[in-house]
Amino acid sequence: MIAASIILVAANNIFPKFKEGSALIIFSFGLFHGLGFASVMGEIPFRIKDLVKVLIGFNLGVEIGQIVIVILAFGILYVFRSFQFYVPIVLRFGSAAAGLVATFWLIERAVGL
Repeated sequence: MIAASIILVAANNIFPKFKEGSALIIFSFGLFHGLGFASVMGEIPFRIKDLVKVLIGFNLGVEIGQIVIVILAFGILYVFRSFQFYVPIVLRFGSAAAGLVATFWLIERAVGL
């Protein structure tokens, strides 16, 4: 689902179709991404008595990491958005590249490679 959501967002950046209800779409995709991160919890060895501590630590780490990445990316993209090359190079080419990588990832996961 994560790869599919990246493909959909990349396609929407290139060919905008979803303008209404974007908050619901963002929430839904965020939920899928969060569940993807949560699936990693099954691979972390811990004692059940430490469950609350591990959950809080894991979630704080994921959220802080995401906040740092979003702040950095937003700052850079905010500066570049006023340049003429932003839409064709950064937005469209960047979205196409992300969509292409996500497509390979989706195929890889679907086929079980």
